[in-house]
Amino acid sequence: MKEDSTTDVPRWPRSLERLQAAVLDAERRLRRAADSKAPADSKASADCKASADSKALAVALCRTSIDQAKQAAGGGRRWFSRQRTYLAWDCLAQFDRQFIQLMSDNEVRVLWESLKTEADEKLSDHRKKAVKALVGTTTDPPARETVAEVMRHIHVTSQNTYHKIDRLIEQIRYAGLILFILVVALLAIASSRWFREMSETLDRSLVTGTLLGLTGGILSLAFTVARTNTRAKIPVMQESIQVAHIRPLIGAAVALPVILILEAEVVTVPQISKTWLIPVACFLAGFSERWFLGLVTGAERAIRTKGADDDKS
Repeated sequence: MKEDSTTDVPRWPRSLERLQAAVLDAERRLRRAADSKAPADSKASADCKASADSKALAVALCRTSIDQAKQAAGGGRRWFSRQRTYLAWDCLAQFDRQFIQLMSDNEVRVLWESLKTEADEKLSDHRKKAVKALVGTTTDPPARETVAEVMRHIHVTSQNTYHKIDRLIEQIRYAGLILFILVVALLAIASSRWFREMSETLDRSLVTGTLLGLTGGILSLAFTVARTNTRAKIPVMQESIQVAHIRPLIGAAVALPVILILEAEVVTVPQISKTWLIPVACFLAGFSERWFLGLVTGAERAIRTKGADDDKS
């Protein structure tokens, strides 16, 4: 990563700047703790205070975690290398848990008050029960090992959330590739007038409907981005935006089933000709997922009713 000419802070990729800020903060905290002398209350309890050797070990472990985080994020420094941000964040989480051994009693007490609120907000199910069992009914800050364990539950919960988002992104990319191939194939088939035996206007309707469905999906994406709530939690924002990215392709792909439903007159709209109904329906299907699902539900209901009437006759 290229060095900035005005500062000694290296330039990280823009996508990793938040991670870089966390690394810099960890380095400053470790430097301050390593250079500081033993706190004044260190003689209060020998069990709560580490010896010089244990402090050196804690400093070494913390520094190792920071180095591993930088190494995992340093993939951007080399060509064709992967940035392992998930691993980098986990290494920083390990640093935070190890750094507790270098904190004074007052610092641990302040940290514990913050952790209690965070644990109550983020944890659920077995992790929340585990924290309650660890803390018990006492109001005093627990041992440092207990504080570290509570922090571990919070970190694991956060990491699991982002791991699920990463898996969602992978699925969206896979689905997006398939949808892109499908849309290109449909446009190519329509251009070759392959559907002319079914209907003289189906090929032209498919091209128009696909483009209008794509337009509806793009507008839906634009509205989603414009209406993004910046006060929402980061995982919620990431999930919403990632899902919205695939909407244009979904809008283009749903043109074919919409056209087939309307061409077969499974669903009809009185007083509106097919010339205008099909383009409008394709646009609405691309813009609104609920509208498309309602159309499919109506078609399913109509087919089921028609089949029941045929059985009776």
